[in-house]
Amino acid sequence: MPAQDFSALSQALLTFRRDKQRGPKDWEELIATGYLKKMPTAPAGKRYVFDRSLNVLMVPAQ
Repeated sequence: MPAQDFSALSQALLTFRRDKQRGPKDWEELIATGYLKKMPTAPAGKRYVFDRSLNVLMVPAQ
């Protein structure tokens, strides 16, 4: 469910930043450090990304 996915991803990003005083390099860093259990599956043809301000976005898959 995208709304729950956005919430979980945003929370993981913000918690990481609070704890580490920086943003993660990528989603894999959040998983490797235990802030995110696994990457949620985006809807078909889409993928999740985050910008420099740690906003979660859904963009077309490449």
